[in-house]
Amino acid sequence: LDDTPLGYWPLSENSGSIAYESMLGNNATYSNSPSLAQNGPSLLESSVLLNGSNQYVLSPSSPTFAMQASSAWSLEIWIKTTFSNASIRTFMICRGTGGVNEDEVAGLTLNNGLD
Repeated sequence: LDDTPLGYWPLSENSGSIAYESMLGNNATYSNSPSLAQNGPSLLESSVLLNGSNQYVLSPSSPTFAMQASSAWSLEIWIKTTFSNASIRTFMICRGTGGVNEDEVAGLTLNNGLD
């Protein structure tokens, strides 16, 4: 965490519905009961398994995370996929309440997990 991020959610909880944020305390919530305490990136960390359909992590509305189109910002995500579809697009960060027509802020396209 050398870059002093505004938010950091390890998603390493073993139970519960809160995804604890370790920088400023902007905790998020797990929606639709994803599987917690999965094998993580190391023996000391666990991860969360999202079903790719209706499970997600919802961060709080906070001025800290107000991303403006004219502002420079970066995003770092570590994911492991298990799907084999030819092309899958997953929106990782959205503004608003999570509705289908919300403004997209950042997206990620995966092709067989190779991109």
